[in-house]
Amino acid sequence: MDIDFGTVIYIVLGIIYFIFQANSKNKKRQQQDERYEEKEPRQTTSTGRRPTFEELLEEFTGQKTVRPEPVLEPVADAKPIKEERPYRSTYEVAKENTAKRKREAEAEAARIRSKFNDHLEPYEIEEQVDSENDYADMFADLNSAKKAFVASEIFNRKFN
Repeated sequence: MDIDFGTVIYIVLGIIYFIFQANSKNKKRQQQDERYEEKEPRQTTSTGRRPTFEELLEEFTGQKTVRPEPVLEPVADAKPIKEERPYRSTYEVAKENTAKRKREAEAEAARIRSKFNDHLEPYEIEEQVDSENDYADMFADLNSAKKAFVASEIFNRKFN
């Protein structure tokens, strides 16, 4: 059996190449993991309340100074109080939560409306003029009737 050393050399070089590639990929993954671990996690508010549009706008424009909310620490000496509550189904709990969210949303909407009503006063809706009088005025004069007919023919073409 003849052994071709040229082919063996290529096979050995190929195996060495794949080993180095695998090691370099592992190094890259470790470096990426270290980068993600080094970054500080973003501070999230644990209040459970989403900020309103106005609060976000004030924060983005820099008009509002962000005040950190005090963190309440649980008291270690206090014993948990067991209250006996009647069993409530998940439907009842969900219904109460929905009603609570609806009340909060209505209160928020009322607050926003009251805040911006002053800004919207200059943009009040004008009363619409009676359209029948417009048509009567249009056809009162023969020239205006001709103009109306020509305009209707232009806008309502039979052939495009």
